[in-house]
Amino acid sequence: MYQYHNLNNPYSDTIITFLYGIVIVVIVLGVVGIFGYDIFWFLRNRFSKVQRAPVKVVRKHGEADFITFAFEGREAEFAVPAEVYADVDEGDEGLLTFRGEQFKRFVRVDELSGGDFVDR
Repeated sequence: MYQYHNLNNPYSDTIITFLYGIVIVVIVLGVVGIFGYDIFWFLRNRFSKVQRAPVKVVRKHGEADFITFAFEGREAEFAVPAEVYADVDEGDEGLLTFRGEQFKRFVRVDELSGGDFVDR
């Protein structure tokens, strides 16, 4: 039969306590890592300034409500509400409003006054 404690070894309790300590530290670091990552992204989005940019819709991702917009020589992907996803088509151009990596609003050119990038 396997014994967890060797009564002849004076360090057995110290070793077990040390191993429990390592397990607790690993669990705490894992929890901090998960919540720390979420808090980092929340703060990044919260303290970023709201930006507006003329964009073109280059891709819609069917498995989730994500749309990729092209602007300023780069592409950015945003999670969008289902009604926006259904209303937007690839190739649409318009004005994207966002904060950090958080989608705020998309208005197509034909919905803007005079076909220009002027927010109503």
